[in-house]
Amino acid sequence: MNQNNDRSKYIKWTFLPIILVLCIDAVVETIATEGIAVYALATFKGTTVAEFYTSLVSIIMSPLYLGFVYIPYAVISIIVFGILYKKLFKSDTKIGFLKASGNKPVTLVGAVLFALGMQYVTMYLIVAIASAFPALFESYQGLMESAGFNDYTSIVITVYALCLGPIAEELVFRGLTFNSAKQYMPIPAAIALQAFLFGVFHKNMLQGIYACIFGLGLGYVMYLFDDIFLCILVHILFNIFGTYGSGVLPFGGNTIIGFFGWVLGSLILAYIALIILRKSKATVNNQDSFTDI
Repeated sequence: MNQNNDRSKYIKWTFLPIILVLCIDAVVETIATEGIAVYALATFKGTTVAEFYTSLVSIIMSPLYLGFVYIPYAVISIIVFGILYKKLFKSDTKIGFLKASGNKPVTLVGAVLFALGMQYVTMYLIVAIASAFPALFESYQGLMESAGFNDYTSIVITVYALCLGPIAEELVFRGLTFNSAKQYMPIPAAIALQAFLFGVFHKNMLQGIYACIFGLGLGYVMYLFDDIFLCILVHILFNIFGTYGSGVLPFGGNTIIGFFGWVLGSLILAYIALIILRKSKATVNNQDSFTDI
């Protein structure tokens, strides 16, 4: 009976985090929108409804509105899910950085290479999907522009995308979802489930596909090290490469052969990075099929 109760608890906490984080997002966005509407009404100088609507939309598309949504949402999520993660899975131990690493410099090199490799993999995946389904790419571009992620000079966007967002998402999906799922299902299934939910969370098919692929890698890193801080670091590095790498990192593939060559190279780089991470671990998990990698 106690085992059934424990299993039921973990099943609940596999799916409850994504529901909670979406609720937090919706509540914060609603409150921010109402606040912005009041502000727009108080400062409105025009005479028509159309003018007011135009003024309101311009404010909602500005960094001011993004700040009222992204920052509070991320901070609240970090607090809520950080407390839950600590209470459910780390109540008897301290949460440390690279505690499971047998060679910290090598682990950090592996983390950087993995984030870089996955950035290449997802970039070429986006190119492939965009070529096959242009409408999906247009939808993705529209989402990024409406969310303000094309404005790299915005401090709000930078703080959220490169710091607060990754912390909140890792606590939700690798911290709570994965750790709950692995209590009652095989590790590969738990990794796949949290990656799928991570993709669904992004609410856009193209972004969801590459988030799911990236989530598979992050889930494996969490499995290896049980280190939420390492996953956060990889996620932050991935976002940094994605945000600022376009003008620095080399990209190729102007021909079909070249494209598939770069894709293969990206996969090899990500795979080598995972091997480096695995080899740098102090002790190796031996309870499932991943031990043969």
